[in-house]
Amino acid sequence: MWGHNPGTSLLAAATKVADARARGAKLIVVDPRRIGFAVKADCWLPVRPGTDAAIALAIAGVMIDQGWFDAEFVRDWTNGPFLVRDEDGTMLRSETLARGDEAGFVSWDERRGGPTTYDIGKHRYADTPGRLAISGEFVVATREGPIRCRPAFELFAARCRAMPPEEVSALSGVDPDAIRETARALWHHRPVAHHTWTGVEQQTNATQTDRAIAILHALTGSIDVPGGNVHYAQIPVNDVSGAEFRKPGQWQKALGRSERPLGPAASGWITSSDLYQAILDKQPYRVRALVGFGANLLLSHTAGGRGAKALRNLEFHVQTDLYLTPTAAFADIVLPIASGWEREGLRVGFGLDQSACEYVQLRPAIVPPRGEARADIDVVFDLAVRLGLGDRFWNGDVEAALSHHFAPSGITPSMLRSAPRRTMRVPLETRYRKYQEQGFGTPLGRLHCKRSASRHWRNFAHRTLIRVRNSHWC
Repeated sequence: MWGHNPGTSLLAAATKVADARARGAKLIVVDPRRIGFAVKADCWLPVRPGTDAAIALAIAGVMIDQGWFDAEFVRDWTNGPFLVRDEDGTMLRSETLARGDEAGFVSWDERRGGPTTYDIGKHRYADTPGRLAISGEFVVATREGPIRCRPAFELFAARCRAMPPEEVSALSGVDPDAIRETARALWHHRPVAHHTWTGVEQQTNATQTDRAIAILHALTGSIDVPGGNVHYAQIPVNDVSGAEFRKPGQWQKALGRSERPLGPAASGWITSSDLYQAILDKQPYRVRALVGFGANLLLSHTAGGRGAKALRNLEFHVQTDLYLTPTAAFADIVLPIASGWEREGLRVGFGLDQSACEYVQLRPAIVPPRGEARADIDVVFDLAVRLGLGDRFWNGDVEAALSHHFAPSGITPSMLRSAPRRTMRVPLETRYRKYQEQGFGTPLGRLHCKRSASRHWRNFAHRTLIRVRNSHWC
């Protein structure tokens, strides 16, 4: 558990952890404080806030040097074998080879003693490779002449070796022997399940930190296997996020995307700091209005003073909330929202394990809303109709939207409302190692230990491997 104390934030998960411990599972906790499960952990790493990425790289470095990693998983299901040009740090493209293959990347086949190409569109190698190199240095004949390359995993390993336990100890405050023991435990007590939470998110190096931890977990090969992190089957429902209506050009305009293309903006999310910059500095463009649903930026995000200044500079601000929060106090219009006890609440799947994922619940309102308070969904649907977007919101009919959402499952809202506790179960089957059939959800169908940068990404290439820098704790 990394930056996660389920005993205070997710009691159902805490029960699962305690049960696993009772069955003999080993427990590693990375947390600055010795509280909760850290007290009972086999390995407790009291990390200095903001140095988590360094710890992950140091652990990975020990595992790689000792051979404590799943080399076949790295070869078969990551871009670790893809060759990287020494001259500029970009991936060697198959089009560059003398024979001019289709668009793709290049790996080195150790048994054949030559390059082999990976087809991006088909998510497979052109020829079945013998044994892909994940270390070493190779010179590849190309149209541009001989190019010296190394596998991406070799570069990742070098980055890890540059963070030895002793140096990381001075940076993080974690004893080097604890780092080595954690590496040993991760390998010798597989499969491994890892859970992270806000402890690794509330810092300025959060994206790289999360990448480092994810790659560390991938080294154990414990992805989508019994006892590891499993992608459970989910109740089938229609996607009602509306992502299909967003034009590609608009998606690219997400604040912060140009500076952090691997960060939240890649999925359309923005940070409050980028919002404040757009409002106050008009960079990269001016934000003039804000509609906020429940987010109390001034109390839950950093730079409250700058946030208050930004809210004052908005031309129009609408805020919905249960109370007149400090953020809502700056709004031109405040819409009162019904609490969870004053409206229906839908939950499809409850996570944690496959059994919990099989349940869907339409929780009833316990008491009627007070005053003019309304459910968020009613506010959204009515606004959409008044803005001329009714055709995309079922003409304001929430019941019709729910029916559409549930359609693939065979469940209807009326069935849920008449079911005991308004809860129904849809039996599901857990399947493991699904990536062997469909690949991973990346452009390459593989996990990335290095961003698959081409020359078009040259300005970004120096950031494609995990970096550790001085972080600010938020």
